[in-house]
Amino acid sequence: MDDIDDFMNAQMGNPFDMQQNGAEESNFTLIGESCTPNPNNRSRNLSNAASTSRITPHTLSSVESSVAALTIEKSGFVSICIFFTDRNTVELYHFTDSNTFVHTLGLLSLVMPHEVLVPTNLGAVTLLQGLSEAGLRVVTLQRRLFRAGDTHSYFLAPVDTTDFGDCIGAAGAAIAYLEQTRNVILGQKTLTVTPASIHGRLLLDSHTARALCLTPTKQGQPSVASVIPTRTDDGRRALVRALLQPYTDMETLVQRQDAVAELLSNRDLHYTLQAAIAQYADLNIAQAVARLSVIPKQGINGVLRPVLDALLRVRAALTHTAELAAALAQSTHSALFASMGDFLRSEEASFAQLHSTLDAALTPDLPPRGNALVTLMRETFSIRGGGNGVLDACRAVLTEIVDDIEAHKDAVAADTGLAVGLKFSPQLLFHLSLPRGTKTLPDPLLALPGRRKLIATTDVLDRLNTRVSAALKEISAAMAGAAEELVHAVRQDLPHVMRLIDAVALVDVLLGFATFAATHECCRPTLTSAGPVLAATQLTSPLLPRDGLVGQDVSLDCGHVVWGPHGAGKSVLLQSLGVATVLAHVGCPVPAERCAVRLTDCVLARIGTEDDASATVSSFAAECSSAATALALAETSSTALVLLDEFGRGTSATDGASLAWALVEFLAQAGATPVLATHYPYLRKLAAQPMIQPFVVTPNHAVVKGTPQGANNAWGVEAAAKEGLPAAFIQKAEEVLVVLRQRSSADAAPSAGAVQGEIVRRLRAACWSSLDDAALRVWLRELQAKTFRRKEADSGNK
Repeated sequence: MDDIDDFMNAQMGNPFDMQQNGAEESNFTLIGESCTPNPNNRSRNLSNAASTSRITPHTLSSVESSVAALTIEKSGFVSICIFFTDRNTVELYHFTDSNTFVHTLGLLSLVMPHEVLVPTNLGAVTLLQGLSEAGLRVVTLQRRLFRAGDTHSYFLAPVDTTDFGDCIGAAGAAIAYLEQTRNVILGQKTLTVTPASIHGRLLLDSHTARALCLTPTKQGQPSVASVIPTRTDDGRRALVRALLQPYTDMETLVQRQDAVAELLSNRDLHYTLQAAIAQYADLNIAQAVARLSVIPKQGINGVLRPVLDALLRVRAALTHTAELAAALAQSTHSALFASMGDFLRSEEASFAQLHSTLDAALTPDLPPRGNALVTLMRETFSIRGGGNGVLDACRAVLTEIVDDIEAHKDAVAADTGLAVGLKFSPQLLFHLSLPRGTKTLPDPLLALPGRRKLIATTDVLDRLNTRVSAALKEISAAMAGAAEELVHAVRQDLPHVMRLIDAVALVDVLLGFATFAATHECCRPTLTSAGPVLAATQLTSPLLPRDGLVGQDVSLDCGHVVWGPHGAGKSVLLQSLGVATVLAHVGCPVPAERCAVRLTDCVLARIGTEDDASATVSSFAAECSSAATALALAETSSTALVLLDEFGRGTSATDGASLAWALVEFLAQAGATPVLATHYPYLRKLAAQPMIQPFVVTPNHAVVKGTPQGANNAWGVEAAAKEGLPAAFIQKAEEVLVVLRQRSSADAAPSAGAVQGEIVRRLRAACWSSLDDAALRVWLRELQAKTFRRKEADSGNK
């Protein structure tokens, strides 16, 4: 209690360092439990949504809190508005899609909005089914809500609707839905609108994000986002957004690379910026701005605590802008740092005015967050005294009551001879703590009903708590009016704070890239518009321990088939290829000795099993779904990187191999770069095609070109033996394996017609290749030699 005594006696005069944690109630989040008990009825009207939705706290995860609204125009264009409620930002998308809505489903499965709002009679059964399969909750609204109306009045800046079709109408539906379900009114000119495009971003889907471990998971497994350190909540969100929607613009990426390079070469700049960003570590400014942007219909009294906390956090953020600008001024080579420094200097007057407004109304020196009593006193005295006579009188009464409670605690300790302590909680208010070992309660102590801990109260303390409760209500009512006036005064200046959030988040992310590069032996990737999708030496995975990690040399300039023993690292290789490609597309260094990445527009990864017992989806059904997605993407992307881990394993060996063969061949012919890890020996013939290059991952994790040597690679049996299966069991398996291979060889003996068909098929495949005349002649001579050798072998066998 000494810290409270000092604070009260000094009447808020003690200098305390401001170290705030985000208020648990101050987030602007709509997370409703699924209101679709009947799986055949996944939609609700707006009135039902308003009566059944509930608000629950949102914790930072791999996705941000958001609501999406979409509609399909008569012209076939898809209009999507994504309202990120944590940062009061609206993203608008307007594009054409395929009949399977692959881009729409890919975008929404990454963002994972809590609700997807659609107009009645949308049609598009394929889209609705895809949303349901992705686990997204669909809410049907009346079509009249999908009209622009006065939606523009909510935007910070005018938006040219020429290229965005019905996106403004979708934004109006999202605003109406949020206002009704959350019982709030969104402030005018409080929304940041970002015209977005799927064509300026690298397309990923949720399966790819999981396969590459891009974002944190509930299981706590290592992820790319977790190995890139960020200090602020806004930086963490920006990093996750970048990883899920990477850039494809060369200029943007080069600017980021230049900034990271300067951080790595200039330690003073790195440390100075790191110290400046650390000041924003616990502020969560975006969440505070989102809280101040909405007006509760029932008044501010019900949300006074989070509103006061938001005001204090915004003031703290503005306090450090000069320090951040000074740190950015030390940059001498980065155009990105220079532009952010120019922005902070241009906004200096606006920041100073807003800070002055807040500082005039808020107490300058408040204690950092601590226990419940410290937090209570911090909030009770957050508004400056002297400007409101009622508030000052109520605080004086509360101070007297707390003094009386302290004196009563001392009297109880003297009367009972026990070392009694004083505690406070929002539920029990003030109560007494007893020393360990106390078994009986002497007078005047009374046990608290239903409480097992060593806590008690007295009749006198109960009466004092009644007075405390009444005083707190009067203080809250008095502070609500002052806080509402302050929020109204600063709301028009929040756009300046929103732009500050973007600057802080970007600097935080770039610092994380630099730290990641220094700890993971990274290089700056060379970005190209032609050549291999990825070429790297000593490429490693950032998700594995660095000790003993073996780098791999690889170049992806066509389709590839990868073989290797169990545990050699085929899946790790695929994951490393995907992660390196994504990192290069966000401007981050890549864990390799040297690396070159061609800018592409799509990465698709299927690594690990995709079966879902709860949804009665088998591994094979999931594989077929993945193949359909890959083929659909191949129709819209000519540079896609498709990573497939043992595709076809969910069915028989022959069926699986034929499906894998067809998928890789089709993707390669469409211009994509498929990389298939497999154990199927049948696919060795696929690797003989000019558009396919084979790799083998050796037991020591090295990657070499070529197919597995010899016909007796019993990798599965060898792996089983290493896992400790009985020797007799392994011996029996080897005997059966010999018999099965003999039968397979006998059945596979080709006829003359089959040999001719194989030659014709290979010649046709050569027509699709990109080989020049000289390389094509070499390939034809090799094919001719192989054909003659096969004929001689057949003659010898006869």
